[in-house]
Amino acid sequence: MTMTPLLTYLWSFEVFLFSTSQELPQFVESIPNATVPVGREAVLVCSVENLGNYKVAWIKLDTQTLLTIDTKVIIRDSRIRSTNNFRQWYLHIRNVQEDDRGYYMCQINTEPMISVRGFLDVLLPPTIQDNGTSSDVILNERSEVSLHCTATGYPKPKIFWRREDGKDINLGSFGAQSYSAAKVKGNFLNLTHLTRTHMGAYLCIASNGIPPSVSKRIMLEINFPPQIRVPNQVIGAIPGTEVTLECKVQAWPRPLTSWVRNEDKLLLANTKYQLTEELYGYYNLNMKLKISHLQKEDFNSYKCGAKNSFGEKEGFIRLHGNIERMGSLGGSNKLSKEKDNRKPTHQQNPVFNHSNRGYGMFMDGKLVCVLALWVINHWTSKV
Repeated sequence: MTMTPLLTYLWSFEVFLFSTSQELPQFVESIPNATVPVGREAVLVCSVENLGNYKVAWIKLDTQTLLTIDTKVIIRDSRIRSTNNFRQWYLHIRNVQEDDRGYYMCQINTEPMISVRGFLDVLLPPTIQDNGTSSDVILNERSEVSLHCTATGYPKPKIFWRREDGKDINLGSFGAQSYSAAKVKGNFLNLTHLTRTHMGAYLCIASNGIPPSVSKRIMLEINFPPQIRVPNQVIGAIPGTEVTLECKVQAWPRPLTSWVRNEDKLLLANTKYQLTEELYGYYNLNMKLKISHLQKEDFNSYKCGAKNSFGEKEGFIRLHGNIERMGSLGGSNKLSKEKDNRKPTHQQNPVFNHSNRGYGMFMDGKLVCVLALWVINHWTSKV
């Protein structure tokens, strides 16, 4: 509220009433400047000696608004009050706003009037302005972009950029040298020769020492056609078991994917086939095909495919069965079972066993001796 003629008259009348021969009041010191963040309470202090019957008033200088006389609040503002403690007179301003910044006067109604003044500085935390700050951007590879950010606050905020995922910002190559940085200072972030590695969320962060710091998230998307890498192009498996085929895809926008067997059979998820996709990062996709209860027809060629609006790509895997291994294992088991179940034969007799051939020769010599003795005995009996 500004000083009306009536208030000026009343204030001058009080000056007349209390202009006596008493020792005049004086200020001990000037009002200390105050610095307060917006929304807090500001307190200005006026120190006076020998006040006597004189009155102290607070005035906002830039608007010539009379705020208080003694402890009485003149202005209609519930945020303002005046208190005193012996020689100190205090002006309290709650919930300080930017408009409260400026010079304040502590005045005593002597003749002539005496006064001191002090400055109230109101600090503003940073605010990022939508008008003048980039929004989300979608570009193709090998393009370039300049992201910009505007912020207000008091003192003037400083701006820097960093990636949301914590990775270094790829600043491109100059000659044979590649450059990157954890953060970049300034209102502008210039990126040239964009690749998929630039893709991600970038944070424009504004700070001026007055909490809180603020940030805006700007998403940079880089379009490119699918690329597929097959870790294992030839896989062997045993019939009756299960196997997992895998393809690693890079693409943006996120592609449509498929699995095909033998060039013509599109595979869908069921109890036989389990199709999964694992997305990591922004543009990396891991395709997996799990085949259960492998049968003869499963040992075939498979194709993983990825397609988006910028192109399509295929990867190939050959699945073969370990038939020879199964045959050798199956054959040995069969032979062992037959060996256990069949009846002993002449060849199984130890006498005719190849490993006991010496024992067989000993048996033949004994028979010869027996026959020789029989011949001698028979001849002797006749004589």
